[in-house]
Amino acid sequence: MRESLAGTMRPLLEQDTVDWTDEIFMEQEEKRSIRTRRWNFMRRLQPTYYGFGHTLNNLANDPDERVNVADDPEYASVVKELFARADQQRRTYSDPKWGLWIGRHRKSNST
Repeated sequence: MRESLAGTMRPLLEQDTVDWTDEIFMEQEEKRSIRTRRWNFMRRLQPTYYGFGHTLNNLANDPDERVNVADDPEYASVVKELFARADQQRRTYSDPKWGLWIGRHRKSNST
């Protein structure tokens, strides 16, 4: 991981041109998230203890993230794309030792 991070950061530090994707990924126990300039998508491991589902917010129209459009058929392609990008991020960078999503154990419990 250190080498890949150094390889990613070196062009930024040396002020070279970088192919910047402008997105943030987050994983916390039962939730994975990707946030782009336009979208905030949170995918939750199902079923959840409290019955939470996935959420998708269109930040251009809903900057306060009040309207969840994840189950709206109009946004199915957006959910599919962001789901795939978050999953690729996990496959690339997550430690399988703590792979709650693949039947392993979590590091902690925030319930």
